[in-house]
Formats: sequence, C-alpha cells, structure tokens
Amino acid sequence: MLAGREADIDNFRSLIERLGAGSYERSLMYSGLRGVGKTVLLMEFDLFANEAGWATTDVQEVGSQPDFRITFARMAARLLRVISPKQRVLDRVRRALGVVTAFSLVAPALRLTARQRASPRRPESNVFGA
Repeated sequence: MLAGREADIDNFRSLIERLGAGSYERSLMYSGLRGVGKTVLLMEFDLFANEAGWATTDVQEVGSQPDFRITFARMAARLLRVISPKQRVLDRVRRALGVVTAFSLVAPALRLTARQRASPRRPESNVFGA
C-alpha cells in the first residue's frame, strides 16, 4: 500500500467498479510537485485497472512531451491495437504459428525417441526377414 494514498486508491477502485457496472463517471486528475509520488500512484492505478480487465497504456507525464496531441495519438493507437478484436486474433494466430513452428522442429525428434522406446533396435539382418 502506498503511504498516505489509501483514499486515492479507494476512489480509483470505486471508479473502476462503477465504470465496470456501466455508470458514467468523472475523470480523476492528479497534479503536484515533482517527487510527491504521482507516477507511482498512476502505476498502481494501472495495475488495478488491468486486474479488473480494463485495457491500459503507458503511464506518462503529460507535460513531458512538447505536444500532447502526438503523445495522446500514440497512446490511443497502442490502446486501440490492444482492444481491437482483429489485432487480438492476429496476435493469437502469430502465437499459434510460433507454437506450431516450435512443435514441428521438436516433434520429429520426439517421435523418433518414442519409436526407439517402443521397439528396441533390432539387428539389420532381422529388418529384411533374414
């Protein structure tokens, strides 16, 4: 738990619950002097939101970029890729292909090993019935 931030964390958890239930809510905004823990608090909020099934993107300080529009556009694009059904399907297909590729590289060796265990090696003369 973050020291002195219990009320903020409770407010955010309540916000997530209300939004999850379909309620409309007002945004939370945090400001303060450098070093008071705003970023740490936002990273904690990010974890809570992810645990609740919400898609999130990087925690970034708004004033750290010269043009907020560019920062926001990049964050929105990343977030849209995360929540896009098409992108999720493409990601799953890529993962599945990776598994199939790995399996195809490993499977022949596993099959050979299984055959060797199932039937002990016979002398070559017995292979042709000699």
